[in-house]
Amino acid sequence: MKAREPRKAVSIPARLRKEREWVDVRIRNLSSRGMRIEAEGPPRRGSYVEIFRHHHIIIGRVIWVRGAQAGVKTQDVIDISALVAGKSPNAAPAVAGIAERRASRRGPAKPLHERSRRIATMLQFASLALAAGGCALAGGQVVKQALATPLGMVSNSL
Repeated sequence: MKAREPRKAVSIPARLRKEREWVDVRIRNLSSRGMRIEAEGPPRRGSYVEIFRHHHIIIGRVIWVRGAQAGVKTQDVIDISALVAGKSPNAAPAVAGIAERRASRRGPAKPLHERSRRIATMLQFASLALAAGGCALAGGQVVKQALATPLGMVSNSL
């Protein structure tokens, strides 16, 4: 069995978005890939949530619920010290060498939640475009079949 990652016991207030509502929560412990939260009416097991704390936006999935507490497995690695201190997650010291030069060419790093939202928006647009294209093709076939007989009769008459 895989060893459990150490947890840091904390008591941090935060906001949680579940489905379409916002609720106040308290983060009770943290690891680099998850947290235990406490809330009145915690989210359902299996649901996806966003947890906001100062400059941090943490996206995760609820993996267990017991009473008013729930365990959340996060999409990305959590910077525990920055979250506890309330500092910006991008406040890490610069890396020297090649990595620093590459990062400076790309411009400022975009937060992961923005990238995830952009990808989700693109996928949503692509699926809608495919559905619209399918409907247009189906509609074209219906019109073709509806006009085939009358146009065939006109063509035979000429």
